[in-house]
Amino acid sequence: MFFYIYIVYIMYICKPYCAIATILLLGMLVCMSQVIQDPKFKEFENTLSNELKEKYKNIVKERTNIYYKSLGLSFTFSAFIANLSIKQGYTRQTLFCIVISITLFLSAIIYKIYPKSDYMIVHLEEKEQREAWLRNYRAMQLNCHVGHLLGTVGVSLFLSSFCEKK
Repeated sequence: MFFYIYIVYIMYICKPYCAIATILLLGMLVCMSQVIQDPKFKEFENTLSNELKEKYKNIVKERTNIYYKSLGLSFTFSAFIANLSIKQGYTRQTLFCIVISITLFLSAIIYKIYPKSDYMIVHLEEKEQREAWLRNYRAMQLNCHVGHLLGTVGVSLFLSSFCEKK
């Protein structure tokens, strides 16, 4: 069974839409898993007073809600596009990859431009807090960029090794 799934996966990752979907998915997974495990977040929280910890918790909650809203909106839009594309003869697997690609790409854009009600940086008065926040922010950016870079390199190597050249 595993071998069958592996062969089917190899066949579909060779399609451009599926390669893009895989890159975006790997990038998102690396970014999210690193954010959860990064000790810099705990170090930052340790610099905060109880009042600031509560503000931080509310900001994180708001950002999480924005992220889920952006995924929902993006998925709805991509499902609409996939529904229109069914008539053009795409296979279900290709449509699945198109939906993942559009959803992940569009959700990142929506999240970036969605208005936020508060920013933690405006509440930080001590230099130590601002420096800890900056380390957090840079680590998040780096994790996401490295995740997408690793996804791109990994998929590129895979494509050049296993996919037919036309």
